[in-house]
Amino acid sequence: MFWIKHYMNFSNIIEIKYIDWVIGSNTPIAPEQIESLTGLMEVGASNHVTPLDGRSPVLKKEIKGIGTVVIKQYLRGGMMQWLLKDRYFKTGPCRARAEFEILLKAAGYGINVPEPILYFQKGHLIYKCWLITKKIPNNGSIAQISLTAPDSIKTLMNKVTLQVQKMITKGIYHVDFHPGNVLAGRDGKIYLLDFDKAFITKMKKTTLARKYVNRWNRAVLKHKLPKIILKTSFFRSDDLINASTEP
Repeated sequence: MFWIKHYMNFSNIIEIKYIDWVIGSNTPIAPEQIESLTGLMEVGASNHVTPLDGRSPVLKKEIKGIGTVVIKQYLRGGMMQWLLKDRYFKTGPCRARAEFEILLKAAGYGINVPEPILYFQKGHLIYKCWLITKKIPNNGSIAQISLTAPDSIKTLMNKVTLQVQKMITKGIYHVDFHPGNVLAGRDGKIYLLDFDKAFITKMKKTTLARKYVNRWNRAVLKHKLPKIILKTSFFRSDDLINASTEP
């Protein structure tokens, strides 16, 4: 098959153009993998998702040389889903590449996130896209554990707070932050998921912290999760004092 490598300077990402596909990674991709990987993107994912899982169902697959991965296709919500459910107009980097880049940045800041492996874009002016990340062995989301193992939730919530503090310190605004997007890893760590549309902001830390609290609590109440996971702050008192003095 005909393929051309294009080396880009965006977060050290390597992009490959293959027929009408663009495939991106921060590590080299073997040519013999390309055709089989693009075939995976067209396989339908499970439609069994709960409201806290997000609108995009995922597919879990074993990829030789990589291990078990999660493949997410980007789908629209709202009224547009009835017209262009899985297609987007090209106005900049595709959504999969944007999430790939913010995941790399977050990991560099010491935030526990899924390891991004590859992203795929099919089409140009109008495109579909997918993101592949390493599967995180886990015991469930905070939403699930709050219902099934409430005795362990206090310790886990302390770890959630530490991860959110790192996002606040680095100015990362995760626009869909809720208990369904936080996993308790089997390694004892907390992992933050679904950075689609997340971005770096210059808003004050106190403002960003308040947005996180409001978004989190709104989800807890909406989905009738145990009130023990409601938050009054994602800052310790000394952090809040320091943050409030910022210009």
